[in-house]
Amino acid sequence: MYNILKNHITHHPFDLLKVLERIKALYGRMEIDDAQRDELEALARERASFVDTLNTPEKLLELEKRIRALEEMHQGEDEAEIYPEYQAGKWYYSGDRCSYKGGNYLCAAPEGIVVVWSPEEHPAYWEPVA
Repeated sequence: MYNILKNHITHHPFDLLKVLERIKALYGRMEIDDAQRDELEALARERASFVDTLNTPEKLLELEKRIRALEEMHQGEDEAEIYPEYQAGKWYYSGDRCSYKGGNYLCAAPEGIVVVWSPEEHPAYWEPVA
């Protein structure tokens, strides 16, 4: 297995994380010794090339399209629709919005926490929105 993996690393493109996992697995099954493991890991790291597996430019374009679509959805909406008046006793969650005493607020409670206090009563769970 040592020679096959070394040949692959030397002559073919590869995913560094997958190759390192393979080396670890071979070492764990005692199919390669310490010296072979060290050599293969060093060779893999040396020959690895960065490939943008995240497709960052494409993802950024997709995010920009989504943001523009959201902006278009909300264009012309009345602020009262976006920030409804705070209601005592209503359960608010992270990301909920309300208006309270002339200001607009975004609920900033940790995920899964129910907020039953107004922005005035518990300001730590509410972020003012300009």
